[in-house]
Amino acid sequence: MQAVQGGDKLFEADSALGKAARAFDATLDTLPVFTKEQIAEYLQKRLGIVEGDQARRFIEERYGLQDIASTPQLLDIIVATLPDLIKQGEKVTTGSLYLTYTTRWLNTVRLTQGEVNVDHMRDLLERMACELWIRPRNQIPYTDLAALLHHEGRLARSLDSERVDLELRTATFLVRSADGYYRFSHRSFLEFFFSRALFRALQEGHFAKALTFGRINPEATTFLLNLTESAKESFDKLVGAIRTILANPYTEVTSENALLIAYRTAQYRFQAIPQEQRSRRRLLAPEQLRLVQKQMIPPKAHLKGAQLSGENLTLLCADEIDFSNADLCGTTLSNAVLEKASFDGARLDDAMLDNACIAEASLVGTSLLRIKGQHLDLNHAKCINACFDGADLRYLQASNTDFSGARIRLTRLAEAQLAKANFASADLTGTTWPRSHGFASSSGLLPVKPRIAGLIGHSGLILACAFSPDGKRIVTAGDDSTARLWDADSGVEFFVRSAAGSSWLSWSLNENRWDGEGELTEWFRYEDDSDLPTGEPNWVTRHWLAADLPELRDLTPLSQI
Repeated sequence: MQAVQGGDKLFEADSALGKAARAFDATLDTLPVFTKEQIAEYLQKRLGIVEGDQARRFIEERYGLQDIASTPQLLDIIVATLPDLIKQGEKVTTGSLYLTYTTRWLNTVRLTQGEVNVDHMRDLLERMACELWIRPRNQIPYTDLAALLHHEGRLARSLDSERVDLELRTATFLVRSADGYYRFSHRSFLEFFFSRALFRALQEGHFAKALTFGRINPEATTFLLNLTESAKESFDKLVGAIRTILANPYTEVTSENALLIAYRTAQYRFQAIPQEQRSRRRLLAPEQLRLVQKQMIPPKAHLKGAQLSGENLTLLCADEIDFSNADLCGTTLSNAVLEKASFDGARLDDAMLDNACIAEASLVGTSLLRIKGQHLDLNHAKCINACFDGADLRYLQASNTDFSGARIRLTRLAEAQLAKANFASADLTGTTWPRSHGFASSSGLLPVKPRIAGLIGHSGLILACAFSPDGKRIVTAGDDSTARLWDADSGVEFFVRSAAGSSWLSWSLNENRWDGEGELTEWFRYEDDSDLPTGEPNWVTRHWLAADLPELRDLTPLSQI
């Protein structure tokens, strides 16, 4: 009997392939998925209470296995292979389990009179995974798969496509939709066969080419490392391949993948050290991680123009790495050690750099908008014309750092160490620096006391602001007795209205009809409640007396409003 998860049928009953299946005396059934409780019950009945409980914990703790185990026939494969691995004393990893039961299907479960031999079928599955890795929704029509099959040099051109199609349908880790699209039944199978393709490429000496199929994720990386760990000398091959890629000029996708594999390998190898050994050796996680990274990442690694936005690279260690013109927006680089690195022209907007060390680095023209950089080490760095607007740089270490021409507006520099830092021509509007050290305040460059400078246009604090109903205009009210209308996109100031010595206190929206040609959408209140201006959809601003609301004057803004 070939049972499949509910909704995913192997063949339609009246199709030619369905008839062919029945010719093999196959019985087609659909079984409902197992619940977590049913899985536990099945394991205990099959393996006994003790071993069943061990198997349950293993399934729950390993990536992807809980989902896979809910399908009855896949759970059966797990149960059939896991005890043998445990009894053999092998280190049981998710990768070794996937390898065992996919090999079991290739060698025993597949049709005995298979059209494609085992090695060729394995090649096809790996090639298929590489294709699906970069395709939308990770699926491929059978017509494309048939073409792929005949383009493989080691596969005979005379193969019967329908026969191969039938064989593929017997794989529990593949699903074929009614309209002829193949996909892996669970994403973890896609990741496993993709990692097998990478591992094979590593063994055959064309690892860099295999890394062009798209960004490798952490799960596929773990599968690759599981496979590498099980083969002699494979780790040395991996180290050599990664170092070669990073030492060569940047190649899109390949170079990013090499860096990510190097970074994740360090994490993987550290986690493999038993806790008692870590304590006995007094190994600190940062030191151990950096040691492995230095083994895999050569000095001056070439990542110029790399696309690594949003990646987690906490504790990355790569001296003199070239990240110039790279996209690192939203990337986590907390506790990273990147001394003498180049970030010229790179974008690190919204990046996390807390406790990172980029001393003596070059950040010429770098965009670092809104970065989180508490305790960031920028000593002796070159930050000429860099942009730190809105950054949190509390406890910054920036002695002898060149900030000339930099934009450091609305930035927090509390308790920063800035001895001999160069701020020539730097824009520090709105920046605060209480308890900071090293300012040459006598030079007149910075005020003696910290202050908030406010936005350009107002001479004091902003007390209220609001967008227009269409989001195209902004009105601000300040303690300088002015209200100002701005273009939301360009920041151009359209006009200013003075409150004649009083401060505007609030700005609100109201949908009630009042006077004028449309709904009242905005109003101001003076500090003394004496009068109110209102704005209407036709962008005519009217000035009202608060007591009896007669119209005092009609102010029509510029025509472009």
